[in-house]
Amino acid sequence: MGKHERRTFITPVLKHRLVTGMFALITVLTFTEALEEWEDRLQGPLLLGVGLFLLGATVIVGSMSIGPRPLRSFGAGAWFVVMGAGAALAFAYRGSMGDVGSRGEVALGAMLLLAVTLPFLGLWMMVARPEQNWEKERRLARERGVDPR
Repeated sequence: MGKHERRTFITPVLKHRLVTGMFALITVLTFTEALEEWEDRLQGPLLLGVGLFLLGATVIVGSMSIGPRPLRSFGAGAWFVVMGAGAALAFAYRGSMGDVGSRGEVALGAMLLLAVTLPFLGLWMMVARPEQNWEKERRLARERGVDPR
């Protein structure tokens, strides 16, 4: 341990898992709120879109620390498509938000941008299947004859 390093209980991996767990809880609460507000016909689909967006983000980020290895390109691409569909649904039902102010206008613009770009990124990842960094490291280790674990 270096001279100026502090010893702490919360390691970077634990911090990553706690943040992922927090986002998973927020996602579940968003889906619960969407079910409760489903009779509104505007607020329910908006919350469902936000929940789908958060679910995709939670799965992609969570796979980096919780699983034995991150998602492959096909799986990450599929979750990007789900995130894009959630962003499109949230943007489509933006009228239920009422007066959102300047920060809300930025969020709506971001949802439109994500609704347009994420499905194309996801489909590209599913079709082209680019090699992920961890896959490249394992391939190079196998070629050198080293145990890739």
